[in-house]
Amino acid sequence: VRIATAEDINSFITNRTPVKMVGYGLQEDRRLPSKTAGNGIYPKQLTSRILSENEINGIKANLPFVVGQNFRMKLSSDVYFEQQEGKGSVCDGDSGSGWYVDNGKERIYIGAASSGWGFPNCDSNNKWWEGGSTASVSAAYKYLDLLKEAEEFAKNAPITSRCIMGSNFKLVKGIKCPKGYKVVSN
Repeated sequence: VRIATAEDINSFITNRTPVKMVGYGLQEDRRLPSKTAGNGIYPKQLTSRILSENEINGIKANLPFVVGQNFRMKLSSDVYFEQQEGKGSVCDGDSGSGWYVDNGKERIYIGAASSGWGFPNCDSNNKWWEGGSTASVSAAYKYLDLLKEAEEFAKNAPITSRCIMGSNFKLVKGIKCPKGYKVVSN
């Protein structure tokens, strides 16, 4: 697995490369939207494609006006996936699932599922927006520096673990206890 670059994403758009997402969310009674899925489509894997800038701008321009909500402003991710009636759509609870391209040699990770607009939960038999619909992510490659910064901080942070073996306690710098000792959780 590797993280898609900006060039990869542009190539996927140009070539209309199939993009996949495994998720099909948490469909439980405690999640109100799951009750509206009705005769939803629950494939094990959703296959879509990344929309071009012109396509997503067309969808944005046709989003309905709802008092108190500006959908155009909410569409602020940078990678958008086509959602089509009868072919499945993102389900409630899919947030965080990975969108990726599988080229046979490797999986190319694009980003974690985020929001979606204009389609009913799980492509149920509810109304789709006439102007189009989309699911979105923020491209993972944009956060690599932040991840490196977090890893560096964790490596150098003054972390102390409390360790126990029988009635013996030790304070240890780091997150690993000496052999035979176990971390005491707070």
